[in-house]
Amino acid sequence: MKTLLLNPHVPLSKFYGKYARFGAVLPPYGMACVAAYMREKGQDVTLVDANRGEMHNDAVAAMALEMQPDIIGLYATTLGVEYAIKLATVLKEKLPKSTKFILGGPHAIGERGNVLKSNSVFDYSCLGEGEICFQQLVETLSSGETDLSKVSGLVWRRDGEVVENPIIEVLNLDDLPNPFKELDTFDNYRQKAFAYRKTPFAMVQTVRGCPFKCIFCSSPGYLKSIQGGRLRYHSLEWLEEQLDYLVYERGVREVYFVDDTFNCKKRRVFEICELIERKYPDLIWSCNFEVKISSKEMLQTMQRAGCWSIMIGAESGNQKILDGLQKNIKVEQIIQVADWCHEIGLMGRASFILGHPGETPETLRSTIELAKRVRLPFVSFSLMTPFAGTHMFEIAADTGEWEYQSEKTTLSKVSYVPHGISEELLIETYKNAYREVYGSMKRNLLLLHFLKKLANWDFAIKTFFRLFRPMQKPKQGHVNSNNSSLSVALQEKL
Repeated sequence: MKTLLLNPHVPLSKFYGKYARFGAVLPPYGMACVAAYMREKGQDVTLVDANRGEMHNDAVAAMALEMQPDIIGLYATTLGVEYAIKLATVLKEKLPKSTKFILGGPHAIGERGNVLKSNSVFDYSCLGEGEICFQQLVETLSSGETDLSKVSGLVWRRDGEVVENPIIEVLNLDDLPNPFKELDTFDNYRQKAFAYRKTPFAMVQTVRGCPFKCIFCSSPGYLKSIQGGRLRYHSLEWLEEQLDYLVYERGVREVYFVDDTFNCKKRRVFEICELIERKYPDLIWSCNFEVKISSKEMLQTMQRAGCWSIMIGAESGNQKILDGLQKNIKVEQIIQVADWCHEIGLMGRASFILGHPGETPETLRSTIELAKRVRLPFVSFSLMTPFAGTHMFEIAADTGEWEYQSEKTTLSKVSYVPHGISEELLIETYKNAYREVYGSMKRNLLLLHFLKKLANWDFAIKTFFRLFRPMQKPKQGHVNSNNSSLSVALQEKL
C-alpha cells in the first residue's frame, strides 16, 4: 500500500494571535518517527510537511492525485484539527473512494472515539503510539483482512459502530530508526522568537511521558493509557547516534530537547551533558525544565555543555492555585531557579497561564507580580484552555463558564472563564500583562544583565533584525519519498 503522511498547514495566528510572525515552526518530529518506523518495515511511505511550506489544500490535493495513495494519515492538535478536517475533506472529494483516512496526534488521543463519531471524513483514528498503530493497520489492510480488532490502539467502525481497540503494544524506543532522515531539509524550521539562536535547528526527544500530573496537560493521561504509567527513555547510545547524524551530517547547530520535562532524572541530565560537552562542543541547546528537580550545580553543568536557555512552567504566582493545578511546586522554587539562572548568566524563560479554576482578582494580581519579580529576561502568558484528554477538560464545565468548540479553540482568546471572575477582567488582565511586565525598568535591567555575555549580544542583535525585517516566505512544501520523481511532480503542480 502507498502511504501518505500529512502535517497540515495551521496558521500561526491560531497559536499566537497578533504575535503570529514571531511564532515557532517546528519539524513534524512525531510523523517523522512514524515514517521512519514504517519505512524500516518495508512500507512505501511519503511524508509531506504542508505546514512548513504553508501549502494550500489545492496544492496538497494536486500532489496526492499524482501519488494516488491508498491510505492518508493526518496529524492534529486540538488547535489545528479544523485544518486537518478541511484538508481531509478536500482530498476525499478528489481521490478514489477506496482511499482511507486516519487521524493521529494529541487531538485524536484526547478525543478517542468522538473523532469518528463527529467526523465522517476519517475512517480511523489512533489512540496510542502512531508507529505501532499505523504499521499494524497498513499490514492488516494489505493482507485483505477486514477485522481490525487486533490493531493496537486503533479506533474504527464495525457495522456502523465506533470501536476503540485497547493499546496492547508500545514501542521499544531504541528500536526507532533515525527519524531525521525523513526530513530532507531543515530550512525555515525555528522556535518562537527569543527561544532560539542558531539555524539549522532541530528537535530531539529523549523520553516519552512525564511523571507529573498537571491538570491542564494531556501527558498524565497519555502516560497512563499508552505506557501504563511508566516513563520510557532512549538510551544514551541512541541519542549519540542521532546527534552524530544531526551535527556531522546535516550541519545542525542548535537542538531543542522537546521532552515534557528534560530533567526528570538528575543523573541522566549530567550524563547527557557529559556526552554533548565531549562530542559536540559547538552545539547549543534548550529544554523544558522542572524547578522542583534542580540545583545550581545542574544548571551550571548544563550551561557548560551548551545549554543557553530553559523554559520553566511557572503557571501561577499563587500557591493555592498551584496546588489546585497539581503542579506540586512552590512559588519559592520558581524564584530560586530564576535567581540561579540570573547569577550564572543562563537564559531562563517562564510561562504563566491566566484563568485557572478558583482564580480571583487577587490571584491574577499575584501572577503578574511574580512575573515581574522573577529575575528572568523573558516571560510569556497564555489563557487557560481546556483540551480533550486533560483533567481540566473534565472539570471545566463545573468550575467555570465553558463551551467546547475545537474549531474556535485558541490560546490567545478566552474560551474558559472560571467562577469568581468576569470575562472582562480576564481579557483586561491578559492584555495588560505584557505591558505591565515589560514596561518596568527592572525587566529592562534584567535583559541588560543577560546581555553581559558577548554571545548573548550576538543573539540579541540577530533577534532584533529577525523581528523587524520582513518574514521570509517559506519554500513551498516538503516531500520525502522513496520515489524521487514525486518531488519533481509536486513542484510542477505548484
